[in-house]
Amino acid sequence: MNIKNNVSFPHPVLGLRNDFSSLPDFSIAPCDDESNYIYDITITLNNSPIQVLIGEGSAQYVCEVNCRRTFYRCCTAGPSRELRVVIPKKDVLGEVSLVLTVNAVSQIDNYENNQADKDYKGYRFRLEPGDLLAYIGKWTFQTDINANEYKTVGSFIHFFRNESSADVSFDLTGQDIRINLPPDMFDQYIHKLNVRRFKDIVIFSIVKEAIVYALTQYSSYTDNRWARLLKSTEVLTDYDFEDDIDMDQAMEMTDVLLKKPYKQLFDTLVGLVDDND
Repeated sequence: MNIKNNVSFPHPVLGLRNDFSSLPDFSIAPCDDESNYIYDITITLNNSPIQVLIGEGSAQYVCEVNCRRTFYRCCTAGPSRELRVVIPKKDVLGEVSLVLTVNAVSQIDNYENNQADKDYKGYRFRLEPGDLLAYIGKWTFQTDINANEYKTVGSFIHFFRNESSADVSFDLTGQDIRINLPPDMFDQYIHKLNVRRFKDIVIFSIVKEAIVYALTQYSSYTDNRWARLLKSTEVLTDYDFEDDIDMDQAMEMTDVLLKKPYKQLFDTLVGLVDDND
């Protein structure tokens, strides 16, 4: 299940759009064993009408697990706000997503939620089994990428000599991002610029552009290592990778990833000027 925040339902859904002033939340604690990925999930719903329906057995908490690369899917559900999800390690590879929701178990007549937006006041709805009452959130993890694997952009960006072109180009089709340089520029980089003194200039002038471009193309390369590594990088976990990333957002994310590259560039240039004085 892939639910985007701009999806519209005929009835109010907690956690989507602006149907409610309060939002649900969850915490997740991994406790893997040798054979399984195990996650203990605690949900905070913040909505008493839905909690009443769960207590009556008309609705339940649901965690749907999906692995796109292996097509593994499973569902854990129940009335408790504490769920334990067990995923066999042999059945998944790459990115695994956990989507948390509250769904109707049986038909619910005259559903009305007094904590919903005033636009729904006076309206009642009939919900069928499986209908969505709350979207709690989504959490993903990578089976083949360590969360601490990203240390620098050099973890997934590499320079290559391109004999067939006089232009700089970026290749996103491989597991890492390739920056292809024409022979003369590649030789200059290897023999003169590939030193700490010029690192920030190279990062700002070429690497920054490569990352911005890669982020705007992310949706076409979600299974590539560089894309999964970017998504799992700690400083980017608050950003939404589900929707297409526009240029403005890509620029902001790149600045966060590179830790204020403008300042680093200016500091480097000032240092070079001072050295020549």
